[in-house]
Amino acid sequence: MKAYQVIGIVLMGAGMFALSPNVEAKSHGYPIDKALYEEKCTSCHGTEMYTREDRKVESLAKLKNQVRLCSITAKTKWSDKENVAVAYYLNREFYKF
Repeated sequence: MKAYQVIGIVLMGAGMFALSPNVEAKSHGYPIDKALYEEKCTSCHGTEMYTREDRKVESLAKLKNQVRLCSITAKTKWSDKENVAVAYYLNREFYKF
């Protein structure tokens, strides 16, 4: 697959993710959010990226997109609901947008 095809797929996925039904209320307290985070996210990095002063994620929308991109990179095969649940978990625990 060519680089431009991958970029196109990622952008389409990000667009669909942004337009997906609002599952915020359903994801709060979703029992698997922390487990997904601990299983996949912490295998690549610790919490330093969420608490550093120059962090790159500046909004909840960007956080959702970043979680989706990371899940693709880590080949998690998470559903949209799982991606959103992890994003809300990170927001609840670290970002507080």
